[in-house]
Amino acid sequence: MLRVFGHFVPIKMLALGLLELLVLGASVYYLLSTGIHSPQILGELRGQLGQFSFLFAGIAGIAMLAMGLYDSSVIADYRGMAVKVLVALALVVPANMACTALFHEQLYESTNASTFWSIKAPMVWLVVILFTRVAFGIANRQEFLKRRVFLLGAGTRAALIRQMVAKGANHYFTVVGSFDPGGSADRRRSDGAPCAAQ
Repeated sequence: MLRVFGHFVPIKMLALGLLELLVLGASVYYLLSTGIHSPQILGELRGQLGQFSFLFAGIAGIAMLAMGLYDSSVIADYRGMAVKVLVALALVVPANMACTALFHEQLYESTNASTFWSIKAPMVWLVVILFTRVAFGIANRQEFLKRRVFLLGAGTRAALIRQMVAKGANHYFTVVGSFDPGGSADRRRSDGAPCAAQ
């Protein structure tokens, strides 16, 4: 967890947000710059296209944050995430129109922006969200990204966690050790080796 302005932010979700902003900004910039066929005009507009791309990405990120798409519980609930993405899309479309109005002259030098841009930009956003969320979901299940926990106690939650680990139903954390002060039978690490009492 990282503390930002008095609020605790999960580092994984912060990394996901930054990754999505960078990929979205770079994708929009690439799409716009490939639509300009004159190297001279591209050289003159490079800065403005970059400003537009990352302004659009920033506003899309604010819309996603407002919809709760960076809440750590959203990753586990795909149906809830799909609904929130659709509502965030309703915020991204007018945001795209406002950004396009600000950079109207620069954008329409690009053939990709001059035709159906109000449809293309939200579609790029949806593709980036789909790609980054699927990639993040796969990476989140990898062993090196799982939270490491040490169980101390013999309560109902400790028993439930031990059952999850035994069944292999856990995808969010790795139990590196456990200590049951009530009995020595449960003093074992997750790999089955005895765990030293501390």
